[in-house]
Amino acid sequence: MLRSGRNPETVNRILGALILLLFAPGVYLTLADLTPAPHQEDFGAYYIAARALGNGESPFDASVAARLALTAGVEHHSPYIYPPLLALLLRPLAALPYSAAAAVWFGLSAAALLASLWLLRPFVQLPWRIYGWVCVAVLFLPPVHHTLQHGQITHFLLLLIVSGAAGGARAAAWVGIAAALKVFPATLAGVYALSGRMAALVATVASAVILTIAGALAEPAATADFVRRVGPELAVERRLAPNNQSVEAVTARWFETHWFVTPVVDAPIAGRLAAYLVTLAVVGVTFWMLVSIRRADGAMVQPGRFSLVLAATLMVSPIVWDHYYVLLLLPLAVLYRSAADRTVRMLLLCAGVLLLAHRYWPLTFAMKSPVFMSEGFFGVVLLWIALLKVLSYDRVCAVRPSPSATSPSAI
Repeated sequence: MLRSGRNPETVNRILGALILLLFAPGVYLTLADLTPAPHQEDFGAYYIAARALGNGESPFDASVAARLALTAGVEHHSPYIYPPLLALLLRPLAALPYSAAAAVWFGLSAAALLASLWLLRPFVQLPWRIYGWVCVAVLFLPPVHHTLQHGQITHFLLLLIVSGAAGGARAAAWVGIAAALKVFPATLAGVYALSGRMAALVATVASAVILTIAGALAEPAATADFVRRVGPELAVERRLAPNNQSVEAVTARWFETHWFVTPVVDAPIAGRLAAYLVTLAVVGVTFWMLVSIRRADGAMVQPGRFSLVLAATLMVSPIVWDHYYVLLLLPLAVLYRSAADRTVRMLLLCAGVLLLAHRYWPLTFAMKSPVFMSEGFFGVVLLWIALLKVLSYDRVCAVRPSPSATSPSAI
């Protein structure tokens, strides 16, 4: 776009206008879905699973879930697909009637989001009169909308991860708790390992292991069932789903025929090879960058490391639903500090367009196009590239320190 002679600021304004155009309908969609109170079918699954454990039954048994849902008056619920730990922790909440429990959960989820935004404010360094409006806008973002609508745990994961990124060695235990609740945050332990923060690594691993073992000892049969059957079945059954934005799902849709998509070329083996190569490249480059900046220090270096690993994880994990993108609030806060750099700003704006456009993938569903089912993935790719650009500054400073270079925003 820039080579055609178009002014960079004009391009930025066009991208900004596209972001506003894609964001505006989301305000109506969010209000329509969240008022009155949503069904929260995922919380319904947590609630039923907690009741099943309380009765000594399996939270993964569909017949048990159906019976308990009917008894408790839970009209909408998805299957329970988490380790038993989450259901164990929610047993006190499951003692309440479902309507009361769902209202409490909705409030706690919103509070976790607001607490995360409070912790992120020092990263973006905006005055409260502006940041307050940013927080209001965040409430209408697609992943926030869907997290609240479905009653997901993503806001709690965000709070745990941001707490770890903003704190010291002791705060690393929060990351371990997130990994015990939902496995994929365990990749963040690599941040501590590759930056030489052994105390923080020990705190992360210890908290995750202790909670996981506690859950396994409390519910050995359910834990064994999850490891042996539930996890593998989940990855296989939902690999091709149109809203799964993992690299494996994206390449599968581009190279495999399915009822909802027409591939670019029907070559499943080539698709699997492409997925392996992209995964290897993302993991390899991320590892290389973390090693390169292992000696770098500064207020924003650690959040930058966390952001890079989060972005990489949200590409290579077997399953990446759109509500996972709530976790991108941390990378966005880090990148905002470096938005004065023209390349970073352009990447950030293009990523914003793609991530907001992903909200409307059902509208293009009839086209059966893998391109329109991959916008979220490519948005994360652009954020990952922008983070590499920002952290490359820290890599240079780690090799040749410069007294005048005090923050990533000096790129």
